[in-house]
Amino acid sequence: KAHHPAAFMAACCSWDAGDHVSLAAYLVDIQSHGLRVLPPSIDASEVRFTVEGDAVRYGLLGLKGLGEATARALCAARADGGVFTSLEDVYTRTTKILDQRSWDVLCKSGALDRLIDRRDTAIAWYRDRKKRKGETGKRPRTPRARPLIDGEEEKGKKRKKTIDDAPWSPATRLQWEAKVTGAWLTAHPLDRFRDVEGRKKTHTVDMLSSTRAREPVSLALVVGKIHAIKTKAGQKMTFAAFSDRTGLFEATLFPEVTARVEARLIPGRCVLVHGVLDKNGAEGRLIVREIEDMDVLRARTTRVLQLRLDATIGHGSVGVDAVYAALRAFPG
Repeated sequence: KAHHPAAFMAACCSWDAGDHVSLAAYLVDIQSHGLRVLPPSIDASEVRFTVEGDAVRYGLLGLKGLGEATARALCAARADGGVFTSLEDVYTRTTKILDQRSWDVLCKSGALDRLIDRRDTAIAWYRDRKKRKGETGKRPRTPRARPLIDGEEEKGKKRKKTIDDAPWSPATRLQWEAKVTGAWLTAHPLDRFRDVEGRKKTHTVDMLSSTRAREPVSLALVVGKIHAIKTKAGQKMTFAAFSDRTGLFEATLFPEVTARVEARLIPGRCVLVHGVLDKNGAEGRLIVREIEDMDVLRARTTRVLQLRLDATIGHGSVGVDAVYAALRAFPG
């Protein structure tokens, strides 16, 4: 680890590729040592994690839902036919290798990013391509009879809406990326809150090891896994995992705090956490005092509003009067 950190961490990631909790910790550790983690790529990734210069390339074996046999078959197809040139090329050469689930995993992880503009449309493309060739992989079903009365639907048969039904937002894209890889590799959820971070946070996770006990800290974090228990008094107490760009840690929320902030403890949500360490340094655990939603915080702390009006608009016009009325209605 001291002399060949990239090779050491690549080996650790390959060993625990099936355990996304351990894998996420390794990936953060890699970045904390000044190394880069290169995202999975259908062109460059091998079955296991590999070293590329001063970076670790994500291995296909780490993708949740892909499987080692599929990963090996993909690498063999690339070795036999060369670099993939398009989605159609990938589809043609991997028809006997990839099914819908495997294709979705590759898209969500970013492994096909060089060949596509959007990950969600690439998933839809595969489904349409299968339908055109009649390869849905499903047995034909007898069509359901239409209701006798317009608007009448058979109870219990409503289609469940999924996250794939709507175009993906940047947050949704990162959510799926983390779900199949165990980490955010192409961006970080906190990136869009850099302005709020600069004004509000006092520490990062890697700074906690040198923080004194009972010293107040404020950290911009992403909510991870939540574990709740009942105390002897029957109150709800929470242990929550949090992370930022520098590390992972677990915090304690006592019953009175849990009752106050529970609605904000949603995995994947960006929050500002205020608290104190119960012990000095690395042995300490953060005792949470308050949690603020970053979106709400940004809206509340915005101090400057710039309005640009066309210079040709004269005083008394509809545009100027409307702006004046709005400012009068919401002073400050």
